[in-house]
Amino acid sequence: MRLLILDSIIYKKIKEVIYLWSKFLILHVNVKTRLLDQFLRNLAFNMITPFMTIYFAGYLGAFNAGLILMINLVLSFILGLYGGHLADRLGRRKILLWSGSIRLIATSGMAIAVSPWVSSPILVLSMVTLNSLCIGVARPVGSAMIADSSHPDDRKFIYTIDYWLFNLSMVIGAILGGFFFQHYLYELLLGVAFSAFVSLLLITFLIKDTYLPHKKKERVKTNPLREVITIYRGVLKDNVFRIFILANLMNISVQTQTMDYIAVRLKEEMASQTLFTIGDFSFVINGINMFGLLYSVNSFLVITFGLFIAQLFKRLSSLSLLNIGLLLYTMGLTTLAVSNNPYLLIFSEVLIVVGELMYIPIKQSLMIDIIPQESRGAYMATNEFAILGAMVMGALAVSLGALFPSWFMASLFFVCGITSIFLFGRLPNHQHNKNKAELKAS
Repeated sequence: MRLLILDSIIYKKIKEVIYLWSKFLILHVNVKTRLLDQFLRNLAFNMITPFMTIYFAGYLGAFNAGLILMINLVLSFILGLYGGHLADRLGRRKILLWSGSIRLIATSGMAIAVSPWVSSPILVLSMVTLNSLCIGVARPVGSAMIADSSHPDDRKFIYTIDYWLFNLSMVIGAILGGFFFQHYLYELLLGVAFSAFVSLLLITFLIKDTYLPHKKKERVKTNPLREVITIYRGVLKDNVFRIFILANLMNISVQTQTMDYIAVRLKEEMASQTLFTIGDFSFVINGINMFGLLYSVNSFLVITFGLFIAQLFKRLSSLSLLNIGLLLYTMGLTTLAVSNNPYLLIFSEVLIVVGELMYIPIKQSLMIDIIPQESRGAYMATNEFAILGAMVMGALAVSLGALFPSWFMASLFFVCGITSIFLFGRLPNHQHNKNKAELKAS
């Protein structure tokens, strides 16, 4: 009987995998190519970026290393604004080609700079900065291209795949970086350069522009900076998009604040305790181990079940998925901020993963619905500042955690989460691009 049940489960999962694969194959070639390109970029990013702090700290000191990486991050976001504007003006593919070509030069330069024949930390720093700028430009442009080339009915599926690939790249990148960074940095960076080369080939030979910028009348040449400021001033005047930015800031900040805060809190507050006992063996865990275990549980659940959660809840409406997912996510992260019970912490991590897999594809689809097609690059780039703001709030949470008790911090996170639910709930009634119009155009 047990074998029959097991066979039935396996057969069902195989059917689901075949169905998902067939659904992926019929997506627009731009979408499939861009998803693969983003996976390679994220993989390369996770292979080197977390470890470059160690590299620069060894040569420049820990404080300078942190400052340099923070400056790179800010410059990447700022240049992304200009890249988003150019993508709306010149087309997506052209910007992706430019950034991909320069990124190949930057990653190759990084490998050369750490080679035994050169070994120049200053050159490494220059190439890391250049690589960060290219990533900053490509991110909003690639997001706009996916929106241009996708059918509204497919977007939840596309963003589920995107989120799954993002987490897969984090796990694989962290493993490869951890194993090879210390003793095989040159070979690791050669691998990063090769991935940049593959990405450039994909963009060159597979991607085609489906968005054609409107031909503009002859106009007097203006200052490029003034032109960008004018464009983004118009974006920020969009009341609906301002609501989305604030909602997204609250949503992402819950995660960044909790993750930055909980690592410190668990280390200081969680005493060593036995998680389980088998015979004479007892698995004892402390705060630091617990944080690592939670990260592992998160990655395992997303990679193993990430593609099937959407199938499980497919009967729910988009708004229900968004609200329930955000609520589960908020409850889970709030519990992480206050509890020291390992079983409750693991259960909370499960709630977080299920919540993320429910609401993230809906949130991404909703963003496309509320932005005008001709300005997607600029809007996507502006949305990146929600991420930057959330990272700042995450760092601030660590400082606040030193002043206030954990129950206060948990309450703060809960308020941010509930605020995001309220703000996101207002958006479905306000759409610049109605799906019906988009369906007719596709």
